Amino acid sequence: RRLYTPLWREVYAPRPEDCLAPAFRELAAALRAGDGSSTPLQRVAELKARGLLEEIRPGLLTFDVLSVAFCQRLEEELAHFDASGLPKSAPNTMNRRGVILAELAFGPGLLDPLVAEYLEPVAAAPLPGHC
Repeated sequence: RRLYTPLWREVYAPRPEDCLAPAFRELAAALRAGDGSSTPLQRVAELKARGLLEEIRPGLLTFDVLSVAFCQRLEEELAHFDASGLPKSAPNTMNRRGVILAELAFGPGLLDPLVAEYLEPVAAAPLPGHC
C-alpha cells in the first residue's frame, strides 16, 4: 500500500482565518450572533448595505467564502494528489476530472467545520421577500 504525502498539510484542517474570506467570517458571525437587537432579516439587510453580500438578482445573494490564497493551495494540493496516481472516485459519471473531497480526508478538518460553523448559519438566514 502506498502512502500519500500531502503538499500542503494545512489545507486538511485549516484555521478559519487562514482559509475563509474575511468578509465571509464576518457574515457568518453576524448571522450567528442573534443578540436579540435585530432579526436575521435585518442583519442580512445590514450586511448588504456594508457590501458583505451582493444581491445580483432579487433574492439571489453572492459572497466569497474561501480566500484566494487558500483556493490556490487547495488546487495545488488536489493537483499533487492527482499526480500521485493513487485511486480516487469521480463525483459522478459526467465529471471525470472531479474528486470527492471527503474521500481524500477533507471532511473532519475542513468540510465538517465549514458547514456546521459557517455555512449553516448563512443558509438558515431568511432572505428578503422569502420569510
